[in-house]
Amino acid sequence: MVGMTADSNLAEGKEPRFIRLRLDQIHVPRSAFRWIDDAGFYPMSVPSVTQQALPILQFIQPILVSSGHNYPSRDSSKKNSYTLVAGRRTFQLLLEQLTRKSKIWVIHIGLDESETNSWEAMDILSSMLLRRPDDETKTLIAAALYKDDDFSASSGNFVDISNTHKISSLLGMSRATFNRAIKSVDEMALKKAKTAAEAKTTLGIADDDLVDE
Repeated sequence: MVGMTADSNLAEGKEPRFIRLRLDQIHVPRSAFRWIDDAGFYPMSVPSVTQQALPILQFIQPILVSSGHNYPSRDSSKKNSYTLVAGRRTFQLLLEQLTRKSKIWVIHIGLDESETNSWEAMDILSSMLLRRPDDETKTLIAAALYKDDDFSASSGNFVDISNTHKISSLLGMSRATFNRAIKSVDEMALKKAKTAAEAKTTLGIADDDLVDE
């Protein structure tokens, strides 16, 4: 079970647990897989998230670190440094809005250097494949952010969706694609409503037509 502690001096080999670190204590190595950096899968432009979203992200999409064992032991300035293992996207979002001295929650894991590649590979796959919405999903999200008052009110606490440009930018859509998406959802809703109105059912009719014998 993952425990929570403010102790940031954990020995290697202990179970993973949340600890508090300053952003400047986290060293970001070049990706172990060169094609990731060269292909630009972690773009410089990222969705603007609100301050309210930042602490929640630290638990929903956590950052994983290991002790800074890849620093030369003679470098005393790196004694309290940690190496980013996974959660690069969250780390990028936090760096956008927080100072380097800000403390954040991360998960400290005891790994030797040879194991970190597997964790990084999983971080890449989950970011790019497991969470990547298809066009249909993006269309539904666009419509929900634009038309569903309850959903947009809740979402507006965490991302800037104050106008259609902000929504389309959040989803990586052009304005034209966004407008087509909204139109397609409207047409779908109209078609479903029409089908429901025309649908016939025998439920309840039998009781009304019963004749006492």
